[in-house]
Parts: sequence; C-alpha cells; structure tokens
Amino acid sequence: MPMYEFVCQKCGKRFEELRPPRLETFGLTCPACSSKKVEKLPSSFAAGSRGSGKSESTGSSCGRSSRGFT
Repeated sequence: MPMYEFVCQKCGKRFEELRPPRLETFGLTCPACSSKKVEKLPSSFAAGSRGSGKSESTGSSCGRSSRGFT
C-alpha cells in the first residue's frame, strides 16, 4: 500500500497515511481536528542510483589489487 501525504483544509495539519490507491481520501479525517476537508498533496518520488560494483581504487569488483599477492 502506498504512503500518501495530506493536508487538512480546516486546520492546516499535514499528515501521512498508508492508503489503498482507489481509496486515497475516502473516509479520511484529519488526526488533529477530525475535519473531513482533507486534500491529497502532490507526491514526490525517490530516485536512487545503483553502483557498478567496481572498486574505485582498483577497478576490480572484489576490491583486491594484484600487488603484494604471490
């Protein structure tokens, strides 16, 4: 279930709720003042990056250097 952020139109309280996508605001009330005048805020997304797995110092994926090993 996705997390949505809401704002109460009556008292201005911002809060988050886990809600099914089809029922984003259905039956939702403000936790501060119990008002039903709640608006869903535009959502943001998290972008992450995945590394290549290579070590910066050696260029190998295990991080070992051939120097010093016999």
